[in-house]
Amino acid sequence: MIIKELDANKMIENYHSGPKINEYNQNIILEKSEKWIRGRINDEIIIDSKKTFILLEKGHLPIYYFPKESIKMDLLIKNTKTTFCPLKGEASYWDFNYKNQNILDMAWCYENPIQQQRELRGLFAFYWNKLDNWYEEAEEIYSYPRDPYVRVDALKSSRNVKIFLDDNLILTTNRSVILFETHKKPKYFFPINDIKVNLVFSEKIFRCPYKGISNYLSIKDNNKTFKDIVMQYTEPRPEVSILKNLVCFENNNLLSIIID
Repeated sequence: MIIKELDANKMIENYHSGPKINEYNQNIILEKSEKWIRGRINDEIIIDSKKTFILLEKGHLPIYYFPKESIKMDLLIKNTKTTFCPLKGEASYWDFNYKNQNILDMAWCYENPIQQQRELRGLFAFYWNKLDNWYEEAEEIYSYPRDPYVRVDALKSSRNVKIFLDDNLILTTNRSVILFETHKKPKYFFPINDIKVNLVFSEKIFRCPYKGISNYLSIKDNNKTFKDIVMQYTEPRPEVSILKNLVCFENNNLLSIIID
């Protein structure tokens, strides 16, 4: 199985996390989170925090920061690595060592941040994918923390929709579900049987903290294969349960969507 998801620790072009900030202000906000957050490696909970902070920074996905007392610090060893961020200051790094398992640079901390971000002092953040499991309250979450300023709505629609692939009409319907997500263009979802082409399930899945887990499908038609062009949420989150087993189309230059 191939798992596809956004990287929680890489800069994402044009992504804006949190409230829109004046262009002359710093594009970074640290807020308290009321959620109980835990992080696990193998059978060991190494983060257990009810005093969590969430960092919202332009160009980055949200990141949780934790006070030292919420972390099993005896499993972390400070190394010599440092990096510098002009918006936050110099970060120091810690390795994880437990039961003969050594993970380099698992966590970082701004021990002496710049004055404008002094609230970061002493808080620890972790590379998301270096832990096995993350939990908000009793629910496991994937990929990265949910942005408290992102809203997701899935609404039934009677708009007339036509979809052409490689100039061939493959779907016409007036019973779609439209997914509205903050900062993103709407996505249209349809019953899978409305698509008049051969669909083949892919081994790739996508995990989204807002919408849930989806499968990819490819289209095979007229001796052509359009790989991973269709997405189906087989395990949607409760907020968008209406999407269960509906499908949508990924962006493709050969795909045209006409909406009345």
